[in-house]
Amino acid sequence: MALVGAHGFGSVHLERMLRIHGSGRARLVGVADRRVVDGDLPVPQFPSLAAMLDDRAPDIVVISTPIHTHLELARLALTSGADVLVEKPPVTSISDFDLLAEAARDAGRQVQVAFQTLGSTGPAIVRSLMESGAIGTVTGIGAVGLWQRTLGYWRRSPWTGRRDLDGTPVLDGVVANPLAHAVSTSLAVAGCAAATDVSGIDLDLYHAAPIEADDTSSVVITSRDGMKVGLALTLAAPAQLPPWISVFGDTGRIDYYYEEDRIVVSQEGSKPVSYRAVRTNLLENLLDHRCEGTSLLSPLSRSGAFVAVLDAVRRWRLPRAIDQSQVEWRGAGGERHAVVRGIERWARRAAERQATFAQLGAPWAAAVSRVQE
Repeated sequence: MALVGAHGFGSVHLERMLRIHGSGRARLVGVADRRVVDGDLPVPQFPSLAAMLDDRAPDIVVISTPIHTHLELARLALTSGADVLVEKPPVTSISDFDLLAEAARDAGRQVQVAFQTLGSTGPAIVRSLMESGAIGTVTGIGAVGLWQRTLGYWRRSPWTGRRDLDGTPVLDGVVANPLAHAVSTSLAVAGCAAATDVSGIDLDLYHAAPIEADDTSSVVITSRDGMKVGLALTLAAPAQLPPWISVFGDTGRIDYYYEEDRIVVSQEGSKPVSYRAVRTNLLENLLDHRCEGTSLLSPLSRSGAFVAVLDAVRRWRLPRAIDQSQVEWRGAGGERHAVVRGIERWARRAAERQATFAQLGAPWAAAVSRVQE
């Protein structure tokens, strides 16, 4: 195994890879990063993936670098003969998705996308409950993400909060990156894997913080079979809460707290019933695939619908700035963060109705949101 990008979330990958290395199951053979990793590592460090591949021949390369570098690095790793685990989002456009899929086919190798919730049995359990009639006829799916991000977060690197960097799409907004799992997991619950599983995307994107990308957005996705998925996501909430996905039926609802692998089925007049999902680490799953032929849990092919949403975000105009009369700023210095007034109420309503903030008449929203077909 080799790691590209050992800082930020890459440090989580490094810790896991060192644990696997210590167990003897697989060997970590190199770490590539422009910045030297502090502390003693049992393997050499390299300034780039290319430099590492000149010296090493890893079977698996984990890529945890800025979004706009994923395609180039993944193609290089695939060409070298390695399977790839790439952080989310894998790419930001359908054209780049196709290029990455083509590179994997040409190399005869695999790409696993680090949507950890797709390594959980949670989406399958929720879909089984939907299909069994546990909540009657399903009327829609909604997701709510209420998080906070500080000014220090947005200032930590040149690409954070950007839509483009030197002409390359980055899309580092709430939909594409911080709450991307809400999008990908909702799509999995809706049975949307390929881009062709999505028939329509209605976008409504805003920012309260001084960034280019979106930090407060609503998205309504229509699946090929007509199911609507309403996403209400913000990084400007009064408090950070665990995100959740709700499936609404005519006799009840399913709430899926995907970070906790916890599912609750509620019906009027009955005591809620809880289920626990089991999660498999995606690097372990990729090792199992490489060594034993085990099926991948989050292959690139399952991210097509997610990338279709990002492609719509990329083609949309610039997110609108929320009028500061609708924003409260809390904290000081780098810990200062925006809070959109009433965001929790509007987010819950948008998810329940599968509607955008604009369609609901939120005070900061535009009169009409734009539909991407």
